Amino acid sequence: MTVPLPQVSSIQCRVPDVFHIGFPRTGTTFLQKGIWSQLSNQIFCTKSRVGEIYRANSAAELAGLYDDVPAGSFGNRVFLDTEEEFSGDLFNDYLDVPEKIASINANAKIIVCLRSQATIIPSLYYLFIKKGNTLTYPDYVRLLTKNRKFDYLPLLNRYWKFFGKENVLVLMFEDLHRSKGKFVHDVLSFMNIDQSVNIDTDPRVNNASPSPLHTRVLRVINSLTGTTSPTRYMPENERARVIQRLHLRTRLSTIPFFFANKISTYLPNGWFALPVSKMAALINQTYAESNKELFQALDKDIEAYEYPGSN
Repeated sequence: MTVPLPQVSSIQCRVPDVFHIGFPRTGTTFLQKGIWSQLSNQIFCTKSRVGEIYRANSAAELAGLYDDVPAGSFGNRVFLDTEEEFSGDLFNDYLDVPEKIASINANAKIIVCLRSQATIIPSLYYLFIKKGNTLTYPDYVRLLTKNRKFDYLPLLNRYWKFFGKENVLVLMFEDLHRSKGKFVHDVLSFMNIDQSVNIDTDPRVNNASPSPLHTRVLRVINSLTGTTSPTRYMPENERARVIQRLHLRTRLSTIPFFFANKISTYLPNGWFALPVSKMAALINQTYAESNKELFQALDKDIEAYEYPGSN
């Protein structure tokens, strides 16, 4: 059972009704650009305030955070703030974000999307390199598991504490692939939106991962050019400088990528592949016990989803 959203008034309320905590590679683009974009008559989105929320040291700093939203701009539409970085950065999950969001709107609804650590970690590695990082895949896995990035239970416990289970919708990326229609229906029902949408939209144009060879080439170029990752947590001027350096890196990648394309056509499948299977045991060992508790709390069968901790 879900609690109805509060009636939105453009005069009395300037804070989001719903926060979408999208872990990367869990269908965020599909929801943002594929589904919610079709519902502009029922959903209002503005620029996410995730950076300001992250940098705030107290609830007082978050007062009036959304006051720049023009009065009357969203009427009775559901006010949604959606951003992957609400879940954390590339290395850590941020457990203080639930409390900060609660200080903005204690009656908000929360949507959290999860994915098995066994698939999200290798899938995210190219994005990690694309954003300017230089760690090898084994070192990247060691860092994430050391930090317990993607250990979902502690973060969900925080959201349940501040908002109650009835106001937190936990989605599984695996269910998006099993039944896209039900996945979308569950999201819209939770948001109290009753409108049909085209679920066959495919906005993932820019999310495709290149070959392992291209990933390795890009990692070397990152090392040579000294790039770093831009995040929405950075001050705007610092983020602009980091993005400018990434643009330079992209231009310098053109010729190496041209030769990588040529070489790839002559190599057997598997050459330059990332050592995913080599690191699988560490991933399973790190998350198995926490996942068992997680699925028990969600009243779901871990065996049906094949997360670390399943047999």
